[in-house]
Amino acid sequence: MMLLTNCEGGVGMSAAREVLERGGSALDAVEAGIRAVEADTSIDSVGRGGAPDLFGVVSCDAAVMDGANGRTGAVANLRYFLHAVSVARQVMERLPHVFLVSEGAERFAQDIGAERAEMLTDEARVRYDRWMVEHAPVGVEPVTRAHLGHNPDGKMGTVPRSACVKRAQDTVGTSGAVQSPFSGRVTRANLSGEELVRLAWESSRDKAAGGTVVFLCRDGNGDIAAGASTSGWAQCYPGRLGDSPIIGAGLYADNRYGACGCTHVGEATIRACTARSVVQYMKAGASVQEACLEAVRDLRFLRGGFLGPVIIHAIDRRGESFVVSTGPVVKGLDYFRWCGDGEVETCTAGIAGAENRS
Repeated sequence: MMLLTNCEGGVGMSAAREVLERGGSALDAVEAGIRAVEADTSIDSVGRGGAPDLFGVVSCDAAVMDGANGRTGAVANLRYFLHAVSVARQVMERLPHVFLVSEGAERFAQDIGAERAEMLTDEARVRYDRWMVEHAPVGVEPVTRAHLGHNPDGKMGTVPRSACVKRAQDTVGTSGAVQSPFSGRVTRANLSGEELVRLAWESSRDKAAGGTVVFLCRDGNGDIAAGASTSGWAQCYPGRLGDSPIIGAGLYADNRYGACGCTHVGEATIRACTARSVVQYMKAGASVQEACLEAVRDLRFLRGGFLGPVIIHAIDRRGESFVVSTGPVVKGLDYFRWCGDGEVETCTAGIAGAENRS
């Protein structure tokens, strides 16, 4: 048995391990581990407590893949529901489809009785407010709502920017319930397309594209599974989709060879099909380390567009693991591993050297 997860996944290791120790499947362990992370509001990039987009809306993406048979399920831009990973699992189990997005994903989640939640916490709201006060154009006025982006029937009204700045200064850093100066959407009427584009690039300079949880697992029967969940890039352009729910980019699993999951800049792994590539390199005979380093070379070949660091997490069919980053990151080099006995290990990924450049 084997479990591997990135830095955000530490709080879910106990739940995933318990599933394996009582004879559960790799897929069940992956789901259990990710659910624990999605419910932990101290993690600001996954599930409840995750960061909102430029309109102040928290939406989540998730996917699972069963390496025993290649079945997958994924959801994207899912609002109002606590456990995106479980909705993704049910897409796989119940539908002829593999991917649902936006209103369709939300309709499905409601139909299956998925747990609803207010996804934007006070702490996340304050972080968003502070960022918007610092970066939004001076003339922009937010639209107030009782629950930012999560109460479709909420009443709206404008608040002068000067009042927002003062209230942000008064409320940032306080504990308990916080009245948000931007307790409402920054609407399309207030922000032009050019301003939204500029703000999206501003958020990229804040290195905000790093948050995801990935779990890779090999159970007692030798079956392998992978899963990922994220609330995405903080203050991203509304509708942005990263790699986490995209099979082949953000994750991939195949009992015959191994599994891979990626974090940080999903724009790059989508372009390079990184997760699938790692597994394919193992299929071609590479060790798990060799496969990851070959994928690093693929990523470093990319030119143009927005590029940034990617951390590749992988296991092979025997449960050997390797984790590597393409470059320095603000956080995320730590990861957690459990090999079926003993305690969970805390490890640190290396940064691939210049010899791995194309």
